Amino acid sequence: MNMKKICLWILFIFTLFLTACGEKNGENKSASVYYVDSMFGNDENDGSFDNPIATLDAVNQLPLQAGDQVLFKRGTVYRGQLFPVSGSDFGNIYYGAYGEGENPVLLGSIGKDELEWIQVEKHIFRVKETIEVDVWNIILDDNTNFGVKKWSYEAMEVEGDYYYNSKEKWLYLYCQEDPTERYDSLECALTRHIIDESNRSYVTYENLTLKYGGAHGIGGGNTSHITIRNLEICYIGGGYLYIKEGRPVRFGNGIEFWSNASDNLVENCHIYEILDSGVTNQNNTKKAKQERISYINNYIHDCGMASFEFDNAPASGSMEDILFVGNVCENVGLGFGTTQDRYVNSEENMGLGHHIIVFYMEVPMKRVVIRNNTFKDAYQASGYRSMILFSNMTEEAKEGLVIEENIYQGKMDYFGILFENQEISFFDNEEAYQ
Repeated sequence: MNMKKICLWILFIFTLFLTACGEKNGENKSASVYYVDSMFGNDENDGSFDNPIATLDAVNQLPLQAGDQVLFKRGTVYRGQLFPVSGSDFGNIYYGAYGEGENPVLLGSIGKDELEWIQVEKHIFRVKETIEVDVWNIILDDNTNFGVKKWSYEAMEVEGDYYYNSKEKWLYLYCQEDPTERYDSLECALTRHIIDESNRSYVTYENLTLKYGGAHGIGGGNTSHITIRNLEICYIGGGYLYIKEGRPVRFGNGIEFWSNASDNLVENCHIYEILDSGVTNQNNTKKAKQERISYINNYIHDCGMASFEFDNAPASGSMEDILFVGNVCENVGLGFGTTQDRYVNSEENMGLGHHIIVFYMEVPMKRVVIRNNTFKDAYQASGYRSMILFSNMTEEAKEGLVIEENIYQGKMDYFGILFENQEISFFDNEEAYQ
């Protein structure tokens, strides 16, 4: 064998070796696309364009690898939870839409058509079958009316009061007649994240709608390289968190990055009717790093607690390169949450209704930037009448915080940044309009 042939043979073997290494690491794998259609799909299908699968359960079982795509057909609706799969630095797992029409809708609720009610006494109805997951919000008549959570059977007194017996798994509703007949639509939001991305990385969500969840719209701890773009997230929250001073405290954010979070982006999303905060990164347990998180050009309104909340403790963690830029935030302290008992109880009302909230910040902040946003109208506002509330923040923690070039619109009494000492002040380059 001459030298030329030997060289070609060596080159061929070397090429095979590189290809094998690349495929092993996912670098050269040809990306797969899976299609989902709740109307005409079947979970026995292979997920191809002509043979789509049908449910979130089937989506959660897909053998996804870096660079793969899951596309939901526009104009379709899905109930349950999405458990995304992590990609890698060779490619994100992509969850998005295909076709024409409205964005695909992921619902975290049980709908009217799935419920059969039996009357147990005058004006009290019970769902015939048990519900294994706690119900933390009931949305009636296409978002025009809301049930009110009660903490005992005896506390149900007026139309719309409901009670979930967590031991027996029964849902009760106070209603003048069979709820199926009385309401045009009825959604029972369950206490679980619509998208649970705990311990996930390298995932992209785009062009989806998330509605009627009792926990977070998107939630989970320890995430990185998450991209959330062009999502609509609404009617989220109400779940039980803990007992404080003898009263249940409820929770539920549009998007929450809990504990460790890095290199995450939320962009061009429409987030509204959230019990607590529209977007948030927070931690209050073990040391956590929260770095390079950006919230850019979102429209956030009618959130009960805050448009944007960020917190981190203990002090051994980090909070660096957090951007909240170019967002439009309106009507904080409003929304469906005001129909719940937390807003009529002055003790629980503390901390509700500021566009930006920091409840606790023990870590020194570095390059935390709130810039070029519009903040319009703050309600509730803990009685303190400010658009921004910073509480329990050390002087060291504040050093890396930049607030500039924002616009405030609304009643003049509500303008300003409120610190724990209750002094309201403005940063440089801030504008306020009545």
